[in-house]
Amino acid sequence: MAILSALWSCLLHALLFSLCVFFVAFLGYCLYIRHLHLKYDHIPGPPRKREEKKRGQYEVKGKERERVRRREKEERKNEEKRKRRVKGEEEERRENDREEEERKRVWEGEGNRRDEERTRRIGREIEKVERKRERVSEEEERE
Repeated sequence: MAILSALWSCLLHALLFSLCVFFVAFLGYCLYIRHLHLKYDHIPGPPRKREEKKRGQYEVKGKERERVRRREKEERKNEEKRKRRVKGEEEERRENDREEEERKRVWEGEGNRRDEERTRRIGREIEKVERKRERVSEEEERE
């Protein structure tokens, strides 16, 4: 029994020691990450969301503030250009639709004229054929 209790106590001490070592290592890692963040904080990163800027979740200092302002101004200009381009595309699409409708109207009108001409032509041909039949039947009656 004494052996088991001695092993059990050694095991508990080893477990407690390893937990302490892991905790200290984790704290060291956290402090290292914090050190890196502080060391490279002056380097500008990708632009952050505008909602974060409005809420004031971070402060911009010195030259970076000017860079952020320029970047925001460029973003606004690009957004306005995009809106103008989209508006122009919509107007162009409307104009194309109007032209297409006009072409259809003209084509349908020409199609109606073509149909009328075709029916007239067919009517004339039918009249010619009937005249020929009448002539042939008259000739046959004479003979």
